[in-house]
Amino acid sequence: FPPRRVETLDGHSRTVVPPLTTVLLRHIPSKFGDDEVAHFVHSHGLHEQDISSITLPTDPQSKKNKGYAFIDCVSEEAALKAHSILRGHRHDGTLSKKITQTEWANCPSSPQKHQCATLR
Repeated sequence: FPPRRVETLDGHSRTVVPPLTTVLLRHIPSKFGDDEVAHFVHSHGLHEQDISSITLPTDPQSKKNKGYAFIDCVSEEAALKAHSILRGHRHDGTLSKKITQTEWANCPSSPQKHQCATLR
């Protein structure tokens, strides 16, 4: 949802920027499933009430995740928290040397999220 110009009731126009509530979490070990990603997110301080959904796209052939997940938060405040606290972590208990990164995802809530672009 890009910013757009809207006309107000008094005839003026202004730019409206929709709230950013979806965070793209990158560098997830390929062996992680839904439960491991949810545990990672919750263990770093995001509570269940902060999150409306977590989407982990998987490769249809290998059945492994694609290395990223979409964290849909219930508010912009929760998304800001997620964006900040989920980056820069290694995955304990794995051999992975990946360090997580976060970006703002520019896509609506839908099962097709992995086709959306990201805002850097």
